[in-house]
This record gives sequence, C-alpha cells and structure tokens, in this order.
Amino acid sequence: MTREPMRPERFAALLDSYGAEPRRWPDEERRAALEYLMTTPDARRLRAEAAELDRLLDAAPAAPPTAALRERVLGEAPVRRSSGERRFVAGALAASLLLGFVVGATLQPQTPAGVDEADFLRLAQLDGSYQGF
Repeated sequence: MTREPMRPERFAALLDSYGAEPRRWPDEERRAALEYLMTTPDARRLRAEAAELDRLLDAAPAAPPTAALRERVLGEAPVRRSSGERRFVAGALAASLLLGFVVGATLQPQTPAGVDEADFLRLAQLDGSYQGF
C-alpha cells in the first residue's frame, strides 16, 4: 500500500482542526504530516503559529454554559428509565453475575472459602425482580 504525500492544504487543515500537537492528528495521516513537517520550512512556521494559538486557547478561561445550551443538552439527554426497566436491568445484571460465578466455578478446581451460590441468588432477589431461570 503506497502512502500519499502530505499536501500543503491538508497539513494546514490538520493544524486548523486538531492543533499543533501531533498526538491529536489522525493516526492514518500522522506519519505523512510529520515527514512533511520535517522537510518543509513553511510547515514548521504554520505549526509554530498553531502552537501559539493552542497556548492562547489553553490559557483562556472557560465560559460558563448559557441557559440555552443547558436546555439543549438536557433536552437531548436520554430519558430516564422507568422503575420496571431499572428492575429488569438489575435482574439482568444479577443473572449475569450468577452466570459468571457458575462458569468461573466450573473452571476452578474448588470454590473459594466463604462463597456460596445461595449468596448470589440472594443478590439477584434484592430488588424483587428475580423470576427464576
């Protein structure tokens, strides 16, 4: 697979989008961008300018969110689950815990002291959602 050489426009776009730090550049373009940076004086100048902008942006205080932004974020947040859905999730989690124990116990030569399958069944029944298997 041959790699395309970095074009000046793409290098500038990388700096504009991801900043001067190469770790932020996309993995698939980083090597070509670094080679371009090492061999092109104009690329080094552009990166120095981007590094200065990064420094200024990092030093700027973050503005508190506006009421409109807060409302938009809350409006797009996932809806909270109903108590029935929470019980189902809790039951499924307890069942997966029990299954993991059973599988783990069959792979181990002996069960660790103090661990009993009945303890896991009680965990599954804590919220009343356990219906049996």
